[in-house]
Amino acid sequence: MVRNQQGEPLEGVTVALEGTSTATMSDAQGSFTLNYSNQNPVLLLSLLGYASQKIPVNNRTSINITLLEMVDDLDEVVVVGYGTQKKINLTGSVATVSGEEVARTPTNNLSNAIGGRMPGVSSVNNDGRPGNGSTIRVRGLSTLNDNNPLVVVDGIIRSDGFGNIDPNEVESISVLKDASAAAVYGARAANGVILITTKRGKVGKPLLTYSGMVGLQEPTQYPTLMNAYEYGVTRNQAFLNQGYDPSNPAQANNFYTDAELEKFKKDGTDWYAETFKDQSPQNQHNLTMQGGSESIRYFGSLGYLNQSGIYDNIGFKRYNIRSNIDASITNSLTVGLNLEGRQELFEAPSWDASDIFHRVINVSPTRKAYYPSGRAANTTGSHPVEMIRNSGYNDQEYNIFQGTLFFNQKLDALTKGLALNGNFSYYKQHYFNKRFAMPYTMYDEDEQGNVTNEKMVGSRTSLYEGFDALTNTTYNISLNYARDFNQHALSGLLLFEQYGAKGKTFNARKEDFISNIKDEFFASGPENQSIDGRGYINDARRSLVGRVNYAFAGKYLFEATFRHDGSYRFPKDSRFGFFPAVSAGWRISEEPFFKNNESLAFINNLKLRASKGLIGNDRVGAYQFLESYTIITGSGPIVNGQAVPQVGYGVYPNTTITWEKQDNTNVGVEWSMWNSLLNVEVDYFYRKTRDILWSKDRSVPGTFGRQLPNENYAKVNSKGVEFTIGHQHSFNEWKYNLRLVGSYATNTVTQIDDPANALDFNKQLNRPIGYRAGYEALGLFQSKEEADSWYGGKQFGLQSLPGDIKYADIDGDGSITIQDQEIIANYGNEPRIMYGINGSLSWKNIDLNFFFQGAAQRNIMLTAGGRVMYLNGGSSNNFSYFTDSWSAENKDAKYPLAWVDSRSINNRDSNFWLRNAGYVRLKSLDVGYNFSGDWLEKIKVNKMRVYVSGFNLFTLSQIKELDPEAATGAGNYYPQQRNYNLGVMLSF
Repeated sequence: MVRNQQGEPLEGVTVALEGTSTATMSDAQGSFTLNYSNQNPVLLLSLLGYASQKIPVNNRTSINITLLEMVDDLDEVVVVGYGTQKKINLTGSVATVSGEEVARTPTNNLSNAIGGRMPGVSSVNNDGRPGNGSTIRVRGLSTLNDNNPLVVVDGIIRSDGFGNIDPNEVESISVLKDASAAAVYGARAANGVILITTKRGKVGKPLLTYSGMVGLQEPTQYPTLMNAYEYGVTRNQAFLNQGYDPSNPAQANNFYTDAELEKFKKDGTDWYAETFKDQSPQNQHNLTMQGGSESIRYFGSLGYLNQSGIYDNIGFKRYNIRSNIDASITNSLTVGLNLEGRQELFEAPSWDASDIFHRVINVSPTRKAYYPSGRAANTTGSHPVEMIRNSGYNDQEYNIFQGTLFFNQKLDALTKGLALNGNFSYYKQHYFNKRFAMPYTMYDEDEQGNVTNEKMVGSRTSLYEGFDALTNTTYNISLNYARDFNQHALSGLLLFEQYGAKGKTFNARKEDFISNIKDEFFASGPENQSIDGRGYINDARRSLVGRVNYAFAGKYLFEATFRHDGSYRFPKDSRFGFFPAVSAGWRISEEPFFKNNESLAFINNLKLRASKGLIGNDRVGAYQFLESYTIITGSGPIVNGQAVPQVGYGVYPNTTITWEKQDNTNVGVEWSMWNSLLNVEVDYFYRKTRDILWSKDRSVPGTFGRQLPNENYAKVNSKGVEFTIGHQHSFNEWKYNLRLVGSYATNTVTQIDDPANALDFNKQLNRPIGYRAGYEALGLFQSKEEADSWYGGKQFGLQSLPGDIKYADIDGDGSITIQDQEIIANYGNEPRIMYGINGSLSWKNIDLNFFFQGAAQRNIMLTAGGRVMYLNGGSSNNFSYFTDSWSAENKDAKYPLAWVDSRSINNRDSNFWLRNAGYVRLKSLDVGYNFSGDWLEKIKVNKMRVYVSGFNLFTLSQIKELDPEAATGAGNYYPQQRNYNLGVMLSF
């Protein structure tokens, strides 16, 4: 039997015996019968659009064969804004990835699967808590404000992102990167556009597919904490460094004795192990059905995800349902209905993850966690385990519905190639948050287990409930035209669209609960309560979109687009903007001088393209053009012993507020060689963003008396280069595919309001967004003589000591002061360089798929507990890497001398604490086996694949202290997760 990669039977496959004239064809069920007499026969299989295969029979009487699709660049269709185009005719910059490829990434969030897979798309996953995704950037940063791309799902702009769409529902992902591709989205296109296309029905018998996996998660990289002995020894050294004398009775209590240190070798608490699990489970399941006839086609999907966390009472559950239906009512009329429902459930303790990790870092390892009685031991501070188990909860629930009704009416009766399309979409999102916070109790016990003291941690029991309901509607109707005239190909689009979004929100908070047993408002006291609620307009816009495409002889390509966009965010008389773009392409490989040159015959496609246009960014607060007022309470005239509320002026109105504008230029080249064995694509882009809404308060004296509004005046230039190199081949029963993707993007602020008296390192002008300022560290002082001789023995007015950081005198004034800061890095935590290596390999029934993701020119500044030891007067713990702190016996140390609490000389941003955070990760790997044989047919299974997979399996990183994508250099963050999974896919 012969099937495609989706397990569907293939009809019309030619099956021949190698070296003979014997051949047959597969029927509608993909079955074929072939008789042979020679020994060791080899089957030759071929079908237009699929890779030919040679299959040795090896004495088998039944063979199941899967043919792989061969997508020719000439035929590949790419989803673009409000339509599709053949890739070969594209003149804009569009990157694509198939849904099948991203679905192989075993992650809880779709946004974790695309960074580095497509040129120009970068991602940072700085939080690994259940349900969290990645921050996505398209071509880096181009504004001082919101840099998030626009998300469009099945032609409808979405406000809820795309991360929680079930990957099994996705047909393809396209990213529109330049003005030519994105200008049809006008004032929201400057940061790029991500188009998600979900699967649809196909003509054929129903195909039911189940896919499921179960797995375990664990942190990728997180620094260990000092054990009790390391803590005690290093703290003793810290007090010695600060001049304390253990032989002085008045100071001796600051030091641990030798007996206590010896006891710490056996006793002590590993608070990380007490609080967190080594591993946590996750599982994901999906069931889809696809099929249909010429009259009606359908795709349906049910999905479920359950992800636990690394500590108790934290987790994420997601339920997905989708139904896409297309019906051919007549030969010229098609209607369709897309329905999507999703529920997202976030469970967490009342304390945030950053607070919990902060407490785990801080609590002393010399303090026990629990007494034998089971009571929580008094740590004198916080108890992270009790924060998780007995301090309440913070649950969030999202319920999302999206429905789209659409039609396509061909108007060939008027003129061939003309069609009328229409869409109506309705979106509803309900959000509910309930946070019940309770104090918890720690105890002191005597040796007999009697309670001698109780300590309650946390404020009064409180309950907060918040509700938000958001509704939006999208209407669009368009005329579409596409027709070929001899060597001329002409297509066009004219579309009207209207979008509106509104909502209502309500929240309340109450305290003084009689008991912690009942977490409802009626159980609270009458005092300390608040309530708030209101309706709001979230968005409103009206637009006209146009596009014209022309191609002559398949080699001269032209496209012009525009969007006339109006938004409620701006004054009534200046709400509309015009965003045009043009692009052109030249397929040099179609020219006679190229095709007739035998020395160039190995190049089967060579195309140059260029585009230029204007796109915008209107993600600013609404109504800034109106006068605003504030209610002032707690001060003013006193009536009956109380201050009377007053009305005061708010921010001064900006009556000329407008959207950011981006002049976008792109030049690209594409070529394919040796019948597409090697494909290369390179793009260069240059963007000038102007009218950025930004504050001018920096140069306005504080005596002005009123807060000025942000104004459209700042400018940012950005540029970069991207490339894709792809190679695929098959021989005998081996098939492989490799793709290397790389992106580089940088930026410069070319206009901003820097105060004239600002120090140079504080000035943003002519510098990149997110640059790092700090001091130049020259190492550590190795002796008292060296410290005393360096600029009078003082830095920042403090006496320098051996083991302190030694700083350079940048301004040359003969002293180390705050003026000695400089630019120590031209980039921050957003990677300038993103790359990926994606590949697949199959042999017979075995397949392997892998994806390496890498980033460079990104850094992390160690801060707070990441560089300061023994906070809170020496009671807090530290990361174990601080055991390598400087002392007279450890002069090759990596870190400064140990100190109790912050030492001002060393606790400063400098290149000493700056860490390059470039990395290469094995982001995903799966190895599968596709079962074959008559037994599958007997149990009515078309296809069965079992596999093992992993995510974030290993990382090569420049930073050793933390994960390279860590959210903060302080260490108090939920770490990124590695997972291992076992899965199965069955189709019937």
